[in-house]
Amino acid sequence: MCSWACSTAFVLRMHLPDPFNLLLLAYLFVLLPLGVYKSARRFEAMRANRSAAKAAGRSTAGTVPTPTSIYIGTLFNMGILGALAFMAAYEARLRLFRVDHFGTREFVACVVWLVASFSVGRLSRAWRSEAELRDMPMLDLVPRTRRDWLTFGAVAVVAGVCEEAAYRGMGFNALHWWISGFPLDGAARVATPVAALLVAGAFALAHQVQGSKSVAIIFVKALLMQVLVWYTGTLVGAMVGHVVLDGLTAYRSLGLAQRLEANASAS
Repeated sequence: MCSWACSTAFVLRMHLPDPFNLLLLAYLFVLLPLGVYKSARRFEAMRANRSAAKAAGRSTAGTVPTPTSIYIGTLFNMGILGALAFMAAYEARLRLFRVDHFGTREFVACVVWLVASFSVGRLSRAWRSEAELRDMPMLDLVPRTRRDWLTFGAVAVVAGVCEEAAYRGMGFNALHWWISGFPLDGAARVATPVAALLVAGAFALAHQVQGSKSVAIIFVKALLMQVLVWYTGTLVGAMVGHVVLDGLTAYRSLGLAQRLEANASAS
């Protein structure tokens, strides 16, 4: 009886996010990772079927979805993510595009973050062998045709806005509020790093279709992005930087794919 009463008192003394933020957190930490996990398993099976068909000398047409079809599905997920984030922000009376001040210091911080994130991505290439590079799921997601690039551009802009609003914005705020309200000594002191780590983990898991090593790299990039938001005091710089980074990454990945294909043809 005492144990139940103590547990009830503990819960009642906690800060609990409002319903919209709870729904957003459920989507970020449960529904979206599970959905992406299932998609990653299906995508891996399709790639395996393509490899088997190629080895048997059969046609590989249609064995793996085109980048455009994958981008369209991503846009749907981003729409849900953005809607939840903006509803949570409206309920909390927060302006996601608020910019109190953005001067030289903030601009330099964005440039430093972009260079650091791009460099982390380059290190991830060195982390892989030639065989691992050829087997990267990311290479099947690279835009190649004009239609692919147009659709990818839409995805990059929507993802830059919606993911920053959901993860670095409302998701982080809701977790910070919840953790800081724990009736434990030091809860408020650890709320910021714990919330940042949890949000970065959820963000990385949302990209697990790109492979396990890419998930680790994306986790580091997400932490850097949270630091950028904290330093600049706005989500706008991270949103713009996110779009630019995705574009640079896609262009670099296309170059890598073309190089690997040329090496395979030469051998």
